[in-house]
Amino acid sequence: MRNNPGQLVHLAVLMEEAIQIAWDYLERAGEIEDAEFCSHILLRSVETMIRQGLRSRLLLSNRAIAQYMEALEARTLQAAS
Repeated sequence: MRNNPGQLVHLAVLMEEAIQIAWDYLERAGEIEDAEFCSHILLRSVETMIRQGLRSRLLLSNRAIAQYMEALEARTLQAAS
């Protein structure tokens, strides 16, 4: 099944909104230490979930936040080693 242009725009907007929600939360919480790392994790996370069929903005953003926090913890532990 092919995506029509309107559907692709909708998915792009969904991705942007989910990432923005996650970013705003993480920024307010003071959790963004490296903006490039954070944006990479959020983008990869949300993109993967959208490809899997998830369409809830809040679910996408909450799971992206959780994945970022896990990646940040792993990065911190790796740097301490």
